[in-house]
Amino acid sequence: MAAVRRHSQSIAVKLQADALVNLMRRARPVFLQCVSAKADGGNFDVAALRVQLHSTQILPALQLHRTGYPEHMTLSDFRCHFQALSPPIMKRYASMFVSHDERKAVEELLVELDLDRRSIVVGSSRVFMKRGVLRYLEQQRDRQVTGWLLHLQAACMAHLARQRYRRLKVQQMAVSCVQRNLRALWVVSKWSWWKLFCRIRPQLDVNMENERLRVKEDEVSALRRRLQKSERERNEL
Repeated sequence: MAAVRRHSQSIAVKLQADALVNLMRRARPVFLQCVSAKADGGNFDVAALRVQLHSTQILPALQLHRTGYPEHMTLSDFRCHFQALSPPIMKRYASMFVSHDERKAVEELLVELDLDRRSIVVGSSRVFMKRGVLRYLEQQRDRQVTGWLLHLQAACMAHLARQRYRRLKVQQMAVSCVQRNLRALWVVSKWSWWKLFCRIRPQLDVNMENERLRVKEDEVSALRRRLQKSERERNEL
């Protein structure tokens, strides 16, 4: 930052180059090479195709691509991305608040994955893979994650189904109780004693209200006598 403040041209060029390299790494560019292999009569011109492939250096690039390690990831990215393939490793290095030895974790993960040691190399800060290894690991990871998601969906659906069953069971019990009481009421409604009880029930309620009112009046009179007694004692004092 001090060099940037001093307007250093070399530092500015370096920062621009680093930003361009980071952008290219994030973009994952794909380069296409077009060749023409058709002659005048519409036939396939093998000689012209060979000349074009030889002049564009495509075949040596493909050979280097196959013999080298074109795919690479950082140690932390590789461990975080593919630790789902090994539950013990994921459980051991799952904490984000503890610093781990990423190289040791990646080596343990590779032992668990049982990959060909010649197809993958662990460097000081990156993991280098031959062609096809990254795609194979991605497929294995997608299969593993898909299985977990299916189990999660099944557990969620089972939980919702159990809740729905409990609600239906409570509703069924309520409906059965209402039906049972309605049947009992229908049977009792034709009983002569029930009709007599329905007729005299209002009178019983009136008598019960009168009794409650009489009790309240007695309580009020008792309180009034106590009040008069306390006033006499106060006047005497």
